Amino acid sequence: MKKLLFVTTAIGYGIGGSEKALIEMLKKLDLTKYSITVLSLKEKTEKKFERNGISVVYGEPSFLRLYEPFTTALRNIHNYKFRELMAKLCVSIITRLSKRNCAAIVWKLYKPYITPVNEEFDVVIGYGPGMASFYAMDKTSCRRKILWVDTDIKKAHMDINYLKSYYLKADSIVLVSDGLKKSFLNIYPEFKDKSYVVRNILDVDEITKKSKEQKGFDDVTDSVRILSV
Repeated sequence: MKKLLFVTTAIGYGIGGSEKALIEMLKKLDLTKYSITVLSLKEKTEKKFERNGISVVYGEPSFLRLYEPFTTALRNIHNYKFRELMAKLCVSIITRLSKRNCAAIVWKLYKPYITPVNEEFDVVIGYGPGMASFYAMDKTSCRRKILWVDTDIKKAHMDINYLKSYYLKADSIVLVSDGLKKSFLNIYPEFKDKSYVVRNILDVDEITKKSKEQKGFDDVTDSVRILSV
């Protein structure tokens, strides 16, 4: 039985499409063939994912510490080394002022203070570009590493050059659509031979069932509603 580790920023119902796609995939995997652990770097949501046979770890302590407000860190200054505190200060300033995706620079600054996973796995999947991929590549030990790309990294204003260094080290790169693969290879043509398309899994029965519930918004508001399906 192969041991798989999925590293994701968050997992749970009602968060977003990426998390929902991961949940649908986890529901379909054969647990007689795979021993599966999911590491959700952030804390659990109200509607958490559960499936018998899959271990879900909610909240990696050192990662949560990274996103602790700087003012909170100051109140607990005795728990921090000087360099870590300075790294938190830089992270706080950058994330407040920058309009771009700051994942790369935040990881560069705080990586030395993130705790690695002690357990060894056969395959580690970094689910999504950014923190999940960085953690999967730098802080886990396994025979094979796969990076999952579910967004257009150029349109997401991510650091293309920094990401490249991680895709170089990955054994395989998975993209969720042909269009996304084309966009990805326009940026990184050198990764063509290890890039594959695996489409998101949709639970058609669940979608059909919910479409017949006839539930709507039950609150009163003067705001404009935007519904995305």
